[in-house]
Amino acid sequence: MKPLFFVGANLLGIYLIINGLIEVLVLANRGGANPFAVQIAISCSVKLIAGTALTFFTEFIAKAVRVPESADQPPAVSFRNALEVGIILIGLMELVSLVPRMVQRLSEYLQDARIRPAADLLRMDTVALAACLLMILFAHKIAAILGRVNQHPPGP
Repeated sequence: MKPLFFVGANLLGIYLIINGLIEVLVLANRGGANPFAVQIAISCSVKLIAGTALTFFTEFIAKAVRVPESADQPPAVSFRNALEVGIILIGLMELVSLVPRMVQRLSEYLQDARIRPAADLLRMDTVALAACLLMILFAHKIAAILGRVNQHPPGP
């Protein structure tokens, strides 16, 4: 399952790097005062850092999200392995796209925290963050449930 994760993580990393560079170009071409400059800069930074990490530090990330080695399995890709890797990569992708919005919301909250209740932080972004983390941490269990629901055999 690890080789499949490496392929997907590298593709996702390249996508994020290209997307981050496009946002850098958009930010650079919008000279003058831009009210969204900070948000675009945060988004660019997160995408470039995450893309670089996924592309060049894939082994470290694979260990961090606990992708199994699967040395005893043949190189064929099973439905379950592909599903687990897909769930992890989708969780990582959504997490990377969510972080800039969360940072922006937190900075806005901290600027006028005296007049805003703490419940302003608990919005859909918080639910999305929890969903991303659950997808990354419990991909194996989610794949098992989906495998049973969809009646796919566990083998390759």
